[in-house]
Amino acid sequence: MLLIRDPVGNEAPLRATQVAVTDNLGEIGQLSFVVNATDISTYGAGLLGPRAVVTVPETKQMYRLSNISSVSVGNFNQITVTATHIASDLHDKFIDENVAKGSKSLDDCMKILVAGTKFKYTIHDKFSNFEFTDGFGGGYADDLFINTLAPDFGFEFSFNNYQIDIYKTVGKSNAFVFVDGLNISKINKTEDYTNIQTYIKGTGKDPNEDTEDDNNESDDTDPNGKWISPVGTGGHFMAGQLFGDTAGRGNVHDGLDFGSLMGWSHKIVAPHDSKIVYVGYDQPWAHGMIVGVTGNLWWLCQEYSNVWTADTFVKVGQIVKAGDHIANMTNNHLHFGMTKQGLATAIAGSNTTVGFIDPRPYLGV
Repeated sequence: MLLIRDPVGNEAPLRATQVAVTDNLGEIGQLSFVVNATDISTYGAGLLGPRAVVTVPETKQMYRLSNISSVSVGNFNQITVTATHIASDLHDKFIDENVAKGSKSLDDCMKILVAGTKFKYTIHDKFSNFEFTDGFGGGYADDLFINTLAPDFGFEFSFNNYQIDIYKTVGKSNAFVFVDGLNISKINKTEDYTNIQTYIKGTGKDPNEDTEDDNNESDDTDPNGKWISPVGTGGHFMAGQLFGDTAGRGNVHDGLDFGSLMGWSHKIVAPHDSKIVYVGYDQPWAHGMIVGVTGNLWWLCQEYSNVWTADTFVKVGQIVKAGDHIANMTNNHLHFGMTKQGLATAIAGSNTTVGFIDPRPYLGV
């Protein structure tokens, strides 16, 4: 049983299943669960909405709703919810550029970060000052805390609702001992060698073969090249999610929408060996955007997260390989597009296929 409170203060219990908390070091935690809106739980389900807060009674940790999807199952609605730890409220504060320059202590920066918010902090270890040659600021507080202060000062952190605890290292080495049969079940190990095979075939250049240009690079836009799906191939598309003038949409679609409840993976990977040329949140509808380029073709992932700074793991200039984990899909879908018209076309997007390419022959979905 969870507890939910809406923005005006109404509270109710919320009967939920498949409750899962995901906490990773150096990230803001997430909560996911499913609610079957029957007569018993209808009131609590009715409080689900923007800015609502769900509390896990066992840990007393609070999570702010970020995504809700529902589907009719028989005579009730099945609602799938994703929420981000209340630490994500740091994203409500934007810090101007160059609010601090020169040598600053971690305490100086944290005072700027939490001023005017509900957050408090404790620095448990000593840290040397950091020289901000280009100034500190120019971003949202959560992004500056995780992606600027943590690597600059070299600290790890944990959140206890609005309390931030900062350490050189979170936890202790050898702090937990596994005892077979006492605090863990029996350890089972199975190894299968039947499918181990090695086949080696030479693919070197024939010395007798004439080529017009020995230095000519392969065309990375070949549909039969090294492209892979950004979220796997285990799902299916719904009406209006395909490229072009598809039924059920009402307008022309310039890419593919991978719905997060349709069997696709929530882990987004690079679809090709590429260079990341854009990471941001420029458009009101984008909910996070990543653009990569390979050869003469640009690909983009967008609309995958309402808290893109927490769910995006690449930066501009980074070189990625096909299959590298670049983001998490915590919104209700991922929009994926491809174009040969350059970065400006990729970022702008529109209700037209002009300048865009159908990704399906490339991705094999």
